[in-house]
This record gives sequence, structure tokens and C-alpha cells, in this order.
Amino acid sequence: MIDPDDHASQMKVEYTKNEATIIVDPATKSVVSVELTHFGDTVGIGDKVNSEEYFKLFEGLNADSEADTISGATWTSESLIAMVQAALAASN
Repeated sequence: MIDPDDHASQMKVEYTKNEATIIVDPATKSVVSVELTHFGDTVGIGDKVNSEEYFKLFEGLNADSEADTISGATWTSESLIAMVQAALAASN
């Protein structure tokens, strides 16, 4: 999810898509690790998500689990959560 309300064009900012490597254990169908490999959102705001502390919150989650967004980095959090959900769905 990148800028659903078109804030970037209003602010004259260019965003690129976030990209992540997500490893899912096929036996347990749970997240082993998350790494943001390309950060395309607002530096200083969205990059709150780009931390080992936040990535660790995903470890052990499965398709029935929920993850929280980070206040002040909601769009970036939702982007990462969507990628984790897609990786988990692909493991089924």
C-alpha cells in the first residue's frame, strides 16, 4: 500500500514501493524472519518501521495472527503487514 490518498503528489514527494524478504517455515506456516530490503517511504517518519525490534514482532505469527502498526508510520506498517500476510497466504 503506497499513498492511497495521494498525499505524495500533493506534497510533491515521490515514493517507491517497499520491498521485503519474508521467510515462512512451511512446517509450522509461521513467520521466521522479516527484512525490509527496499524502503520507499518518508525518511524520518515511515522508517520507524525499519527496525529489528519491529521485525521481531512478526516472528512466530501465522495467518490467524494480527500485527500492530506503528503510530506515525501507519502506511509503512500496513505495507509491511500486507507483505507478511501475502507470504503467509502463499505458504498454504
